[in-house]
Amino acid sequence: MKVRCISNAAKDLPKGIPPEKIWGNVADARDRFFSLLVGKEYVVYGITIHLGYAWYYICDEDFIYYPVWNPSALFEISDGTLPSCWRVGLHSLSGSQEKTFLIAFPEWVDDQYFYDRLTDGDTKAVDVFQNYRKIFEANVC
Repeated sequence: MKVRCISNAAKDLPKGIPPEKIWGNVADARDRFFSLLVGKEYVVYGITIHLGYAWYYICDEDFIYYPVWNPSALFEISDGTLPSCWRVGLHSLSGSQEKTFLIAFPEWVDDQYFYDRLTDGDTKAVDVFQNYRKIFEANVC
């Protein structure tokens, strides 16, 4: 799946996604920009639902070694073909009975803490993501 950035401005988010929910109650939240290039196509590595909207996990312009989520309202779908290896799952939110929806590759969906380990730089999790990144970019999954 691929999406094309149509805006990187917080002011373009729908009312249901207040920038203060993303960056905290800072005075300039509405004037901030996401680390995205307008017009650029991004590979989607996972999808979740937050604040009632879909968010895409992509490698944005600040990409270090893991994908970060960005609101779908900032994109148009350029290739809606879903990777055949994707799975659907629900993960528990910390300290809550609430569940969050996730579509991603099996290792992520099947392991509640995969993304935490990935962002912490766990070698195995990073290797798994890097393998899927190559697969997704080559459109072979």
